[in-house]
This record gives sequence, C-alpha cells and structure tokens, in this order.
Amino acid sequence: MEYMFSLITDIDLLSELEVVLLIYGVLFHEIRMVTNENEINDIKSDNSVLGERKYSKVFEKYGEEHLSLQECIRPVHGKRSREHIENQMDEKLFRIPNSSVVSFRDEFGLICMSHSEDFEWIEKELSNQSKKGHFEINSQYIAVLLKIADYLDIDE
Repeated sequence: MEYMFSLITDIDLLSELEVVLLIYGVLFHEIRMVTNENEINDIKSDNSVLGERKYSKVFEKYGEEHLSLQECIRPVHGKRSREHIENQMDEKLFRIPNSSVVSFRDEFGLICMSHSEDFEWIEKELSNQSKKGHFEINSQYIAVLLKIADYLDIDE
C-alpha cells in the first residue's frame, strides 16, 4: 500500500471510491494464490492444468514442490482472484453507500485480474472514465498503480 500511495501525487484528486478500490486491491489481489488441499492434489496429479502449465513439467524444471506449485498458480492467479471476487464474495461488500443495487464488484474483479495482465489488456478491458453512483472511477489508473506497486513489492 505504501508503494501505491507514494506513486500518487495528489490523493485529493481521487474519489472516495477510488481510494477504496486502491485499499481493497492491495488486500485482495493475491487472494487466489491461495489453494486448498484438493486443488493442490489436482494440480500435482496433472488433473488440473492452470493456464498452460502442467505441474509435472514445471516440477521437472524446478525440482522443488512448493516452487513448482507457485509457478503453476502465479500466471493465472489474477484471473482466479477475479473469479473468486465475482462468484464467491457477497456483492453487498461492494455496494455503494446508500444504494441497494449499485455495486463496484465487477470493476474490482477486473482491477485485481489486471495486475497479472499486460498494459494493453488494462487499456482494452478497463475504463479510464466511469461512474458508480455519484463516484468517478478511473479503473485504468487504479490498475496501473496496483501493477506497479506489485512489481515494487517483488522483494517480499
């Protein structure tokens, strides 16, 4: 979060919802790097091929279980995070205050997915000018901040 906020020249130019999206993004963008025991067993038995990576081939290259699992999951965890947000998380968590129907869940899912996509994908899939309720959102800006901050956090 510190990296992301250090990239912002004037936080007062962001809407309250954009600030919420930044904070949520930091907290949830890696949510589907986490796997359960059944998923791990499926991956290791090559029953579940994530993206284009088959565990047995990745394990041949790295020879270490934890690293091999990580390298199978990493390329697709952004998409997995988006699917988790859109299909597993209650939409009420993403509703605009004082609204019973306006939600930013879909935009948030795309923002979380974007950190593992390229900049062309961000430009194509995310808007730089939209509104949710009375809040302005520049999803491209939020996504780019998240992506850069994620790169800067590589030492973790």
